[in-house]
Amino acid sequence: DRCANFVSKYGYLDRIPTVLITRQMACAALVNNHRNIRDIPAGHIDADLFLEAIASNPQVMSSVPDDLRTPEFYANAVKRHIGVFHYMPNAAITEDLVCQAADRNVMVVTKLSAHHLTERVLDLVLSKRPEVASMIPKSVLTQALILKAVKGWPFAVLMLDGEQLTPEVIML
Repeated sequence: DRCANFVSKYGYLDRIPTVLITRQMACAALVNNHRNIRDIPAGHIDADLFLEAIASNPQVMSSVPDDLRTPEFYANAVKRHIGVFHYMPNAAITEDLVCQAADRNVMVVTKLSAHHLTERVLDLVLSKRPEVASMIPKSVLTQALILKAVKGWPFAVLMLDGEQLTPEVIML
């Protein structure tokens, strides 16, 4: 119990004898600092431990071992905390994952690279909150998406560049 209190308070495992380290202590240490992975006994390291820690600290994704990094793991990590996108390799960020995250919080698109902002993702986002169009890079906004945003939020027209102000947009 004293060991658990120490880990909860200070977040370190290096002073705790390995045989006394529990799963809860391992999770608390990971949440405190993702580099504490080096002090966690191998028996405690599994996908569930990392997912539990990611829910409190998305930076834990940086320490997930390669053998646990599966599409299913990434999907579960995004469900736990959408901030994990910052710690995922670009190749692992799929359109489905972005849509899953955007369905919960459309603001996630403001933190992603333009190449992740597909027509499908932006259509979902602008259906939910058209005002987010003002925060999306203009380079990825198609004419159809601009029309959708302006129909849903007329003030979006004020955020458009001159070349995006087509007669069709102005006449809405």
